[in-house]
Amino acid sequence: MNILIVDDNEISAALTRELLEMDGHTVTCAYSGKGALRAVNAEAFDVALLDIGIPDLSGTELAVHLREAFPRMALIAITGFPLSDVQRSYGGVPLFDEVLQKSVEFAALETLLTQIAQRLGKQLGGDGSI
Repeated sequence: MNILIVDDNEISAALTRELLEMDGHTVTCAYSGKGALRAVNAEAFDVALLDIGIPDLSGTELAVHLREAFPRMALIAITGFPLSDVQRSYGGVPLFDEVLQKSVEFAALETLLTQIAQRLGKQLGGDGSI
């Protein structure tokens, strides 16, 4: 799948990108909300992994924009905040398909991405590749 990672921690984003690319996904990283908006205007993504505490737009504010503009894109919040603090809907519209607590176990993320790929009708190879 084509995945966007939005995280102001560049090392964390790079490590996640490398693991996802080893699974056969195409991955783009953005380090701010505005950077993410530029990325989604340049190419189509199946999934966005959104850190909630990013500069210039929160992950929640970014999710509102993405949900309105790209309703089929799967949005996964990744947060160090307590899960109960994450705004999960806006105006009655669900913002996130899933909310994960940092530090995310990669196996759990792989399982979630497989479920999303199936929901989107994408066939994954045995190694996670499309």
